[in-house]
Amino acid sequence: MRDWGLPGSSELTQRVFSGLVLGAVGLLALVIGGFVFAGFCAVAAGLMIWELTRLLWRHGPERTPVLNGSVAAISVLAAALMPFDGPVNWLIPAVAAVALAVMMRRGPILFAIYGGAILYATLVLSTFRTESGFYAAAWLILLVVATDTAAFACGRALGGPRLAPKISPGKRWSGALGGGAAAIAVTVAFAGWIAAPVIALGIALSAASQCGDLAESWIKRRAGVKDSSGLIPGHGGALDRLDGLTGACALFGILEVFRVAERVGIA
Repeated sequence: MRDWGLPGSSELTQRVFSGLVLGAVGLLALVIGGFVFAGFCAVAAGLMIWELTRLLWRHGPERTPVLNGSVAAISVLAAALMPFDGPVNWLIPAVAAVALAVMMRRGPILFAIYGGAILYATLVLSTFRTESGFYAAAWLILLVVATDTAAFACGRALGGPRLAPKISPGKRWSGALGGGAAAIAVTVAFAGWIAAPVIALGIALSAASQCGDLAESWIKRRAGVKDSSGLIPGHGGALDRLDGLTGACALFGILEVFRVAERVGIA
C-alpha cells in the first residue's frame, strides 16, 4: 500500500477509474475461479516480482525483471494447476524464488525472503479459492481491504503517535488499531459468531497485512522511490496494491495447516 496523500482532480480521476477496472477484473476472476483465478494470481505474482527485481537491482540488465517476473508467474500457475496436492506444489515457487535470488547481484537474500513470500502468498490465495470456494476467498480479500481502508481513515481522523516513522511516516497507531477492528468485524460477519478464535484470527491477519505493507514501504525507501512502479495509474504498482494481501495470505497459509478457517466456520 502506498502512503496516501491528497491527490489533485486528475490523479483522483485516474485513481478511481483504474481502481474500478482493477476491482472489476479481480472480482470477475474470483467469481469464475478455476484456471481463470489461478491465472490472475500468477499474473499478479509475476508483476510483483518484476517490480521487486527493479527495486532491489536498480541498474541491472533490463531483461532481468522481465525474466524474473515470467518465471515467477509460470511457477505459481504450474503449482496451482498441478493435478495433485502435495509438497511438490509448494516446492515449485520456493525453488523458483531461491533460483532467481541466486542470479540477483543486488539484494539476493532480501529477494529470496520477500520474493518467496510473494510466490507463496499468491499460491495460497489461488489454492484457498479452489479448495474452499468463492465465499471463503472473498472473506480473506475483504479482510485486507477493510484493514487498509480503516487504517487510512482512522489514522487520518484520529492522528496520534506514528507507527513506524522511519519507514512510513504517514501511518499511525490509531490507524493500525482501526484496521484491526475492521478485520475483526469482517471475520465475525463471515463466521457468523463471536468467539476468541474468530477475534484472534482477524487480529492476526490484520497485523500480517499491515506488516506486509510496512515491509514493502521499507523496500521502497531503501530504493529511494515513492511507488513500486507506475503500472496502475493513480495507484502506483502491483506491490503498492497487493502488499497487504501478500502479508495476510502468507500468514494464512501457515495457519491453514491447522484448518483455522474451517474451525471458525468460514470455509
